Amino acid sequence: MKIIFTILVFLIPLCSIAQKTGIVSDVNYQMGYVYLKGAFKAKVLAENDLNFNLLTYLTTYLTKKNIENKEFESFDFKELEYFSQRYKYKKMVAYAEDFCVKNNLDQIIIIRKKNAYTLTDPMQMFYGFDHDFGIATLSMYDKRPILFYNFSLIKYLKGSNDFKILLSPSYKNHKFDDVVLDKENYRLINDNVLMYFQPVFETVLNKGLDK
Repeated sequence: MKIIFTILVFLIPLCSIAQKTGIVSDVNYQMGYVYLKGAFKAKVLAENDLNFNLLTYLTTYLTKKNIENKEFESFDFKELEYFSQRYKYKKMVAYAEDFCVKNNLDQIIIIRKKNAYTLTDPMQMFYGFDHDFGIATLSMYDKRPILFYNFSLIKYLKGSNDFKILLSPSYKNHKFDDVVLDKENYRLINDNVLMYFQPVFETVLNKGLDK
């Protein structure tokens, strides 16, 4: 009976077990619109806020699932600086575990911006923006905007001694029938762009959070 109970526990999604969740982040929570000129090493000509806030969405999503949550600003992201280097893993796990214990948390959701790239990584194009996710347009493609999210969602469950990647940086584009940008004022002029991409982004987030 004990073995069966243990198996059942592991089959239950972690979000349904962990009731005290800390949210930590080093990203800009506000979705943005970025107007780019050029293709290779594209230049940012303008950035504007869009009406979507990542923290608001996450807290609302977790609250609806009856998961107590709180944002913390005291998390030291330097402790995750070498996330890709496995020999630093034990140190990072120890920091996350200690953070959970000190703040009486069952788990942490870590929103970490991408800060390292290979030479062939297409996500380099989205580095250095004021916004870490949003909609970008290239001046030469006035009907094909890009949804980008240049951050990872990472979960640490207290006592697990491991990090779980929920979402990795990526981008998606979509061709519209009409022009979507104003090349003189550097603004989106087609409301259908956000109406199309926001549900796509929310689906991506939900899929990650439900892992």
